[in-house]
This record gives sequence, C-alpha cells and structure tokens, in this order.
Amino acid sequence: MPEFSKQFSTLPPYALADVPKVKAELIEQGVDIIDLGAGDADQMPPAQTIEAIRQAVTEERFSRYPFQRGLPEFRIKIAEWMARRFGFEVDPFEEVLPLIGTKEGIAHLPLVYMNPGDGAIIPDPGYYPYFGGTHMLGADVIEVPLRREKGYLLDWSEVPKEKLARAKLLYLNYPNNPTGGIATDDYFQRALEFCREHDLLLVSDNAYSEIAFDGYRPPSVLQYEGAREVAVEYHSLSKTFNMTGWRIGWVAGTAWTLGKSSYPRTSPSSRSVATRPSTRSARPASRSRSPRRPCTSGSRSPAASRRSISPAGSSRSPGLFCFRERAWAEVVKGSSVSPSRNLLSVSKRPRNAWRKCCNRNRMADQEYQLT
Repeated sequence: MPEFSKQFSTLPPYALADVPKVKAELIEQGVDIIDLGAGDADQMPPAQTIEAIRQAVTEERFSRYPFQRGLPEFRIKIAEWMARRFGFEVDPFEEVLPLIGTKEGIAHLPLVYMNPGDGAIIPDPGYYPYFGGTHMLGADVIEVPLRREKGYLLDWSEVPKEKLARAKLLYLNYPNNPTGGIATDDYFQRALEFCREHDLLLVSDNAYSEIAFDGYRPPSVLQYEGAREVAVEYHSLSKTFNMTGWRIGWVAGTAWTLGKSSYPRTSPSSRSVATRPSTRSARPASRSRSPRRPCTSGSRSPAASRRSISPAGSSRSPGLFCFRERAWAEVVKGSSVSPSRNLLSVSKRPRNAWRKCCNRNRMADQEYQLT
C-alpha cells in the first residue's frame, strides 16, 4: 500500500471525533453528562420541512443530477430571505451558490484561491475546516488566538508581516463558536478595510446569524458598503432549523467571487467550491424560509433557556467558564484541536435543569419566526 501524503499524515486529529466514544464510556460508568461537543441540534426540524422531504422523494426529478443550477426555487428563496433579513439584494443565479452544507464550501475554498505556500488567517479556537482545508493544500495556517480580554475578536495586527504578505484568506465567524463573541459594525468595517489594503478575501462564516438573544440581530458582512468586492459569506440551515444531518447551506458573494454557476467550464469555483446539494434536499429547505410559510427556528427557544442556567452549571465544571453575551456562549479552554474530554461537562444536577428547559420550550412556534 502507498504511504499517506505528507499533508494528511500531519493533519491534527479532529477534536470532536472521539467525543461519541468518550461519552459512551462515561455513560456506561453511570456518569450524567452535558455534551458541549459538536453543535448538533437535539430538536426536530420544522414539521413543514419534514413533510416537504416526504413529498420530494416520490418525485422522479429529485432523483436526478442537480448539475450547476440546482433547484431554482431554493436559490430564489435564499435571495428573498437575505433581502428581508439583511436589507440587501443578491442575484439568486450569479451571487448565490447552494452547498452540501457550509463545511464543504469552506473546506474547498482554498482550492480556488490558494497555492502551496500561500496563507490563510484563521481564529483559534475555530471551526476545523478552516484549518483542514488550508493544511491539506499545503498552505500556511496562520492561527490568531481569540482572547477573552478582546471580546474574542480576531486581532489581525498579531499576524507577523512575513506571514501576512503570503496570506490570501481571512476567516471570521461571528456570532462565534465556541466563544459566543459578537462583532460590531465598526469591527466588520475595519476588517473589510484590512482585506482591501492587503488584497485578502474575507470569508464570513455566519452559521449562527439566527441564534442570538436580548434583541440582538447579528449582521451580514455583505451589508456594508463595498463588502462584495472583498468578501463572501456562508450560511447554514443546520443550526437555525435543526437540520445538521440534512447537509445544506449556501455561500453568497459577487458573480466574480463565486464564479458564474451557469458557465461551469469557465468557472473553477463553481466546480470546486460548491458541491451542490441534491434538489431533493433543496426543496424542503426552500420551504423553511418561504415568506408564505413562516416557521420557528426550532433551536433558539431551548437555547435561550439553556443559556439562562449555564452560568450556574458551568461554575461547577472544571475547565469551563461562561462568557455571557448576546449569542450562545459556553467556552471551553483550549485550542481548536483540544482533547475530546474537555468538551464534556461531567455533572449530575445541571443536566436535569438543562433537559427540563429543553422540553418546556420544545418547538415553541410562537417565540421565533423568520419573517
């Protein structure tokens, strides 16, 4: 058998890979656990979305290749939602690219813009595909620590000049996972100016745009003047609609940044960045965000209650501290490749309250609707 590649052999282990195994071992020992590992929804998707997928599997056209265009209805609904939510318009066929989950798009983005020896600036801790996609290409992973005293905002001034000269991508994730940090308008505008000055593409991972509290409405980086010249933004249905296993999301930007999906032969990004979701998955997804079919987040209401009790619970768990912000905030000390055991809170009393909050608010349709 041939040897593994150098890049694969030196890829650090995924921090969450062993969580199910460790969790099972602890449960077998009789330990009560709150799992702070993967951000995997434990509620059901909206009922109308489930019904839509049931109908879609019976239609012949949804068993065929989606090709580059995908499901036009889904593209249109994405554009309509972004206009209502953020106040700007995108062309559904040239400025929106459906994805098999944002992980696919984020991990493949370096293939379009980077060469071995180039660099990507990523937050630490941060989403593993930022690291993995860059590392597997043989490019330089430039990690910048997210510090509590700075509100967990990535400080690009910490990047050494020699590394900045090689950088092509800057990854930002606000509201942030796992810190719960949020970015202000001023921060995003300074980030955009920094990217213009240094010829960087700002990659905004906005997967948690709808998981916020106390009246806070997370912005889109694309809503700022001139942002489309230097930025793309990823969105996901996973967290907002409890659809993590459905693998569907999208990236928005300019036609030049994303590549014209109607011309795949001349568009490397439309082939490499975007493995499109099946039309079967896209159809129920388009129902989730339809203005005529408002539906609950399905995750925000239970999260609000869990957030309200988390300071008391985390104070009894070693290695954890709580940073109470306007987004979900439960912070684990350590880097993005920290040991799996750090992601499990071993405690008996908090979990009972945690579960009660979840059940009390399960699918509280009246609380939160996308309008």
